[in-house]
Amino acid sequence: MELVNGTDPFVPDFPINKLVFTDPEFARCVAENAEENQWTYSREVTSLLCVYEGISTVEGIEQLTSLTNIDLSGNALTSLDLSPLTKLKKVFVEDNQLTSIDVSGLVDLNYLGAWNNQLGALDVSGLTALTHLHVDKNELSSIVGISELVNLQSLHVAHNQLVTLDVGSLQKLEQFWAYNNRLELLDVSELTQLTLLDLKNNSLEALDIESLTELSYLNVTNNKLILLATSNLTQLSSLRANDNNIEELNVVNSAGLTVLEIANNKLSTLDLSQAPLLNNLNAWNNQLTSLLLPTESSLTKLHVDKNQLVTLDASKQIHLESLHVASNQLTSLLLGEMPQLQNLWAYNNQLTEIDVAGLVGLRNIVVNNNALGILDVSGLHNLQWLRAANNRLAQLSTGNLLNVEGIDVSNNLLQVLDVRDLNKLSFLFVNNNQLTQLDLSNLSDLEYFTAWSNRLTFLDVSALTQLTRLHVDKNQLTTINVDNLVNLTSLSVANNQLSSLDLSAQASLKYLYAYNNQLTSLVIPSATDLVYMNISYNQLQQINTDGLSNLQTLKADNNQLTVLEVGAMSGLKQLSVSHNELTTLAIDNLIQLTNLRVEYNQLQALNLENLSSLEFFTAWSNQLQVVNVSALTKLTRLHLDHNQLTELDVSALTELTSLNVANNNITFLDVSMLTKLTWLNTSNNPL
Repeated sequence: MELVNGTDPFVPDFPINKLVFTDPEFARCVAENAEENQWTYSREVTSLLCVYEGISTVEGIEQLTSLTNIDLSGNALTSLDLSPLTKLKKVFVEDNQLTSIDVSGLVDLNYLGAWNNQLGALDVSGLTALTHLHVDKNELSSIVGISELVNLQSLHVAHNQLVTLDVGSLQKLEQFWAYNNRLELLDVSELTQLTLLDLKNNSLEALDIESLTELSYLNVTNNKLILLATSNLTQLSSLRANDNNIEELNVVNSAGLTVLEIANNKLSTLDLSQAPLLNNLNAWNNQLTSLLLPTESSLTKLHVDKNQLVTLDASKQIHLESLHVASNQLTSLLLGEMPQLQNLWAYNNQLTEIDVAGLVGLRNIVVNNNALGILDVSGLHNLQWLRAANNRLAQLSTGNLLNVEGIDVSNNLLQVLDVRDLNKLSFLFVNNNQLTQLDLSNLSDLEYFTAWSNRLTFLDVSALTQLTRLHVDKNQLTTINVDNLVNLTSLSVANNQLSSLDLSAQASLKYLYAYNNQLTSLVIPSATDLVYMNISYNQLQQINTDGLSNLQTLKADNNQLTVLEVGAMSGLKQLSVSHNELTTLAIDNLIQLTNLRVEYNQLQALNLENLSSLEFFTAWSNQLQVVNVSALTKLTRLHLDHNQLTELDVSALTELTSLNVANNNITFLDVSMLTKLTWLNTSNNPL
């Protein structure tokens, strides 16, 4: 044995290069630490840094008896015994896979960091020198001996499974994180030095904090608290108590409060008149009928959606950047000069008027579902989105909105709307108004335009070359030219008076709604993207279906079709062509078909043998004499009434719930296998 000058002769001191460690990565790390610090003997090793080295065991570490600081973070350790290293003061073992750690006897230990492991239990008995304990993100259900840590200043036990924790004796504690546990009981009343307390996401029903007069940060979000006594917390600057059952809150003595989050509780009143430094208020989803704001305020965020406020005076909150007062009962909202306000959400109220002239920095205004008759936003040069649907607007001043990108004023009383100068518009929704005309000639950036349920007789969309969605249902249009709309993916012109529609340029079209018109001519593109087409209730005698290989739904009921080629539509799932004049229909290739309606035609035969996916089939009022349905084992509804059938075998249709074969010539029908049948009509057959 060799000794270094000045060392204890009773403590063994070996050359480092003679030490044996089981894990080669740990051995290498020890050697590198020794070389870097010019250590020769084990007794010289006072600190060890071995982070993210892939170490799975530190067996042999007990030879380094002089260690005071050790960092083994980010390795693959599953167990760790440090009890022989009695001089340890700081231990860092976070980001491992530890299920156990032995720190018994380490009476000089002042810092233990073991977060992000798999510890189920921890014994810290006797570690009275400990000032910092960080064991977040483990599986701890208990911490033995924690009440003995009388010098503890910082305690991190978040993300564990703790139900209770005895911390009453930790009177030097200043910071306490215990969020994301299962705490039901916790006594912190003696922790008078606490400045930070985070208990969010637990199950606490009560918490006594009246004596915590030094507290500046408190988070009890998502517990079961009914009462939160904060009147003595004069140093409080941040209070987060969302998602509880709190009925009262007194913060009049917390003059330094900057953040208050009390959303989703049961408050009926809230007095913030003595909180001039308040910057962030979130109190949505309470039962507030009264809200007093500070007259001189630093508020930048005021969110009180989903309450019962009838009036709100926010005119003094000149620093506001975000104001959310949606879903209240507001009949009055005073705003004043708020040059920094960017977002105003006031939908779902009872406002009949609102003055936004002073909101020169506003970018988004949402006032849907009110009773506004007039709205003047002409001075809001920075506005990007205007949402004012479901009001009583007869007048809307939109001049000078040079930066607006989206407008939704659907469900109002507008007869006139001037959008000619709004050339940055990408989205325009004016549904359900009384518009007879609309000039879109300068809106070349428009991508979405919907104007259904108006009184438009003419609409020029030739300039809208970027348009992808055009919905103008329920107007009085007799013509519409969409030749320039080559990017169109969705077109709805239903319920108009169109006699012809040319879609030859719409190669990207996916959805077409053109039902309830007077169409005698329809030019469909060879659009392989088209998946849905409804052209029912027109006067079409033929349809060119070439190229529609991806079509999944075709509805062409109530036309005058005598021929329909659907053989190439191999992806078709729904086909509805009732009330036409079809005598034949070749559907052999439609193997994905689940829904087939062909009633009121002149069909004499149908080949169904390949349609094994069919679930719904109605073909009443045709001239069918024979129908083989034996392959339709998924069928739930079969209606073949008013045909000329003499026989029908339904024995394989075990999923059938509704069967109608009335008014045929069937002499025998066996339904004994149809155990799910709930409705059967066989009337007017010679059974």
